[in-house]
Amino acid sequence: MNKTLTINNVSKYINFKNYYSSSTILKKTNEIYKIKGLDIKDRNELYSLDNDSIKKKLNQLKDETNQLLKERGEELMKDLSKALNLTSDNLKFNITKSPFTLRAYLLAASQGISFYHHELRKQINPTDDYERQKRKDLVYKLQSQEIDSLTSGKKKSSSSSFLEDNNNNKKSMSIEREMEIIREQQQEQQHFDQQISNSTKWEMGQLEIQPRIDTFRQDELFVSFNPYESMSNNSQSYQLVSRLSKFVWNKDLTNWEMFSSSKLNQLIPQLQLHILDKINLNDNDNSIIINQFLESIKFISNEINSTDLNIFKTLNNYNNNNNNNNNNNNSSENIVENSVENGGDFKKIINNSIVDSLIYMRAHHFRITSDPFMLFFQQLKENQDYFSSNEDYKQFLERLLDTLLFETIEFDPTSTKINSNRQFEYKLKLDLLQREAFRQFKVYQVFNTSPDAKRHEESDLRKLSHLCKTLQKRSTIDFIQESKKYLSSQILSNGLINSNKLLSNNNNNSNEFNQSKTSISISQLTDGLHSCIPATMSLLEFSIKNSSKDNILFDTSDGKLKDINNLDDLITKFANSKYIYLRESLSQRFSMFIQSSNNNNNNNNNNNNNNNNNNNNNNNNNNSNSNNSNNDIIIGLNNPIYKLLIDLEDKVLELSQNNFEENPIENWIGFLSIELGDDDDNIEYKDTDQFNIIASQNFNLVRFNNQMLAQLHKTFSEDLDFQIEELELMIKNKKVLEREIKAHNEKISKLIKDSRDSITPTFYFCGIQDDQVYTLEISKEWEPLWNLLKSYPNGLLLKDFIDKQTFVTKETFLSTLTDLNKYGVVGLFPKN
Repeated sequence: MNKTLTINNVSKYINFKNYYSSSTILKKTNEIYKIKGLDIKDRNELYSLDNDSIKKKLNQLKDETNQLLKERGEELMKDLSKALNLTSDNLKFNITKSPFTLRAYLLAASQGISFYHHELRKQINPTDDYERQKRKDLVYKLQSQEIDSLTSGKKKSSSSSFLEDNNNNKKSMSIEREMEIIREQQQEQQHFDQQISNSTKWEMGQLEIQPRIDTFRQDELFVSFNPYESMSNNSQSYQLVSRLSKFVWNKDLTNWEMFSSSKLNQLIPQLQLHILDKINLNDNDNSIIINQFLESIKFISNEINSTDLNIFKTLNNYNNNNNNNNNNNNSSENIVENSVENGGDFKKIINNSIVDSLIYMRAHHFRITSDPFMLFFQQLKENQDYFSSNEDYKQFLERLLDTLLFETIEFDPTSTKINSNRQFEYKLKLDLLQREAFRQFKVYQVFNTSPDAKRHEESDLRKLSHLCKTLQKRSTIDFIQESKKYLSSQILSNGLINSNKLLSNNNNNSNEFNQSKTSISISQLTDGLHSCIPATMSLLEFSIKNSSKDNILFDTSDGKLKDINNLDDLITKFANSKYIYLRESLSQRFSMFIQSSNNNNNNNNNNNNNNNNNNNNNNNNNNSNSNNSNNDIIIGLNNPIYKLLIDLEDKVLELSQNNFEENPIENWIGFLSIELGDDDDNIEYKDTDQFNIIASQNFNLVRFNNQMLAQLHKTFSEDLDFQIEELELMIKNKKVLEREIKAHNEKISKLIKDSRDSITPTFYFCGIQDDQVYTLEISKEWEPLWNLLKSYPNGLLLKDFIDKQTFVTKETFLSTLTDLNKYGVVGLFPKN
């Protein structure tokens, strides 16, 4: 039955409506963060003010900013953290530097700009040549057939029928063609290896972008978070404002246009980094800061409108000043080191950065005029994403400068939700296209590793073109579906953890943990961990695979880690934890992640007991907080053996870095020392006054509270898979093989259990000799002796050194010295 509601008192209805309307507006206003700029109309008014007036305006801006942080700082950190994909600790340190820093971050967040993690974003290298990989798989199949043919004793026919087309129809191939393909692949492999050596890769636990010029591209849509930069000296704000500064592009872009626009692109980011980030007045005399602030803004304003003739003059001046000085300290990779705070002159920094613009143009003009990038840039919106002329670009930079200085900046956190943030969605889709364009450019124009490159390049361009059309005509969901269909999953690994839900939106069967894998390159992060702590990775992989209720290798009742079925799952947890964003070495970040399970295990049990005594409302609140902290905790990893092994591998890594530096006399002791081997070569005590002894610089004496650590490190530094393969080759009986593999694994499992229970303080010599890593257990009495030997950096008489020890016989001590000499711990030199 329908009912009609009659409102007799219209005035009440109007008041009722207005009440809820105004309430909604008030709520929305409270959610929006507003931060006013300098209470100055424009730059002309700023230039007319004296220092006291400018100081008053700056202090007013500082007070208003501090008031906002005082009233809403906690929720602001939380909202900005979600929007920018950064941790609250990182944000708090950076945005409290200066009111202008917070303004830049809020402006970036309002435009959908976010940070991707340097290590989690799949970097393009020659392995991203997918067609080459297909050819390599074909050769592997051919060679496997050849081996099978030889081992089976069958005569190989003149043709093989193993190839299949798309309809599963078998095709034959002649032996001659098979051999030709194998030879071609061998030649390609040599070229590929050369390209790999010069490309982006992990070096000693750090992901190094190669060539260096690829570390920064003005047309990128998002910002790189690099954990290798220190907290106090990082270029985050520079990169952030560079994204706000946009760029210039047109299909006929000349070298000169690109150079001059690249110079313009750096101006406001340099101002932000060197001047605006440092404006935080105190009670002392601030006249120098205020003068620097005012003069720098005037200088940047003039630089934006600099004429071509002035640029010619700057180039000539730089060239003349550097004719006799090959100094590259002004390059972009030394932005922070050359800061005003470190004694640099801002005008000189800007003038010298002109060389960066020239280097950038020469390195990137070929890229942005390549076919895949021409196709990509045509999808961008002119005067929003880029500008087609320097004149339009200059006008935009003028507006951006005024915005950062004077205008009220608003940030609405409700728009940071992935499904409603159109700015972020738009940039995310463009970023996928740009990543694919960059892959195609590198593969076909730089690496040149692909067979039949022209045909495959045309095919890939058609795929990119299809996705560009999908971007223009279809919804975000449709675009993501098509991207998954036509692009490699590696391209989707964009390092933007806040894009997981959007990229996984169409997978109804995907849980939150599986979604968390979408935007991060687990394989790349795994390679990184293997580059610095390989033994620890091998230990964890073996333990996850072999731990069970009957063979408990983790501290859980069933021997299993919850939700961890393989090493990838564990690394995914690490990649989604807060520890990945710490500014520490990769090995130490992983160690802290592992230790978090140890430190919080008992606390979790206590919290669970306390929660049982709380009411339902308190339970809900506690669970909410508990879930945030428990995301980083994996129950069962609470054993110090992992930290000890990581610390040991860190020592090895530190020594490796020193060992591989290009210094011809770095390890002169190891190169020049005599090596005692056979018994006939051993030195007798009566002859020790004829030799000098010196401690190697490649070894350190370290102490760990674990007697089994050296054996554990040795075992898991070896290739366990290769050991199993050797057993498979030697043993043909299946039952015998299974028994031997079981015994092999049980032996390793016992070592793990024994090492986890060991707490005996033990000393080890840890170092490198002849590119081999050694961890040698030594008695504790050696600690003062080693310190004594290190106190003689130029060596001392072997007899004098032996006479200073009293804990064993001279013969026994000399025998130990002989062993240490064999491994390179000490050098022995006959007296001349």
